[in-house]
Amino acid sequence: MANNIINSIKFNNIPFFDGTKGFAVIYLSGEFHLFFPYSTFTKGWIMHFRSTDGYEWEQMDEAVFVKKSVDSCAAYIQNGKIYLHYLTKNIFGKTDLHLAVSKDGENFQGYPNALLKNTALKDIKCFYSNGMRYLIGSETNGDIIPAYS
Repeated sequence: MANNIINSIKFNNIPFFDGTKGFAVIYLSGEFHLFFPYSTFTKGWIMHFRSTDGYEWEQMDEAVFVKKSVDSCAAYIQNGKIYLHYLTKNIFGKTDLHLAVSKDGENFQGYPNALLKNTALKDIKCFYSNGMRYLIGSETNGDIIPAYS
């Protein structure tokens, strides 16, 4: 069986979107939510856009703002809440893994401390299945794919 592309979605009209950075799309309560990192040298944001059809996107308030560069993000849904993981670059040249949670899909509450510090994680993905939360990422050097649960 051949894989056929049904439709390609271009995020041309979404400011600051860079498909080479890790991004997340989830579907909750009839809406798609797109999250992606945007950074300057000393600040970072997880941008948030919403769509009902997957083609026309509305910009929401930023999901997260930090005083560090943001490298990647990933999201999943558990019990109607959005769990948004993101990586920030630290002063050692490594990454720290952070978490923010939203009960309503618009307001995110960040955890005060990093879940993992000084990692080599990059391009993270996460999901929830059978009562377990999983995080997968790639190491910046080598062919290792670390997995956390």
